[in-house]
Amino acid sequence: MFKIRIPQASDYNEINHLFHSKENMHLADNDSIIEEDFYKESLSETTSKWFIIEKSGEVLAFIFFTIDTDSKGIKVKKFTINNTYRKKGLNEHLYKKLEQVASQNDLVYMQVEISPDYLDVIDFFTRKGWIKENNCYVKYIK
Repeated sequence: MFKIRIPQASDYNEINHLFHSKENMHLADNDSIIEEDFYKESLSETTSKWFIIEKSGEVLAFIFFTIDTDSKGIKVKKFTINNTYRKKGLNEHLYKKLEQVASQNDLVYMQVEISPDYLDVIDFFTRKGWIKENNCYVKYIK
């Protein structure tokens, strides 16, 4: 059974391993690793949000985004799913958490930068109503 939760500091190695895999370089953020200090600090910041999906204690997917309180928006920084579990609906569960946080915080838009090589990821976001603006995909909520 899949479980969605907020990660702990002890989840760092699994999250970093998952993110570092070649098939997960679809967001325009070209980082090859998530720095451990950054990860641990971001867990306690109110403007940073992480959610993971696990099965039997193994991290299978995660999303990391920041909330810009000035512009009232969310910026998706990392959205990663283990290749074995793609097309199993995990992206939908993480996406619902993203929308939930946007709604709870009365935000007006969500934004993500996607590498143009990943048409399936672009298709996922455009099916959700995101539009391309400049080098980003954006969804206006209000």
